[in-house]
Amino acid sequence: MVLENGLNPASLSMDKNTSLNFSHGNWLADSKVSSLKWTFPNKKSSFGVDLKYASLGDLELRTERPTDDHLAYYNASGFSLGGLY
Repeated sequence: MVLENGLNPASLSMDKNTSLNFSHGNWLADSKVSSLKWTFPNKKSSFGVDLKYASLGDLELRTERPTDDHLAYYNASGFSLGGLY
């Protein structure tokens, strides 16, 4: 969707104020996702930084053949850093 003035309403340049946003969510199987976003306007545009973290929780390590017992637990997680313009 584009407005009559030619601007996209989802555009970061529409926001004229500095903002700091945080979100966190618990998902299925003990997985978690968190996000921190900071945006700030310039004279003609806006910039921002986005940091995300995801964790899959405790996963069971097993052999190639299915068994009732797991060998150990392990955790998978990661960060991402992004820039906004």
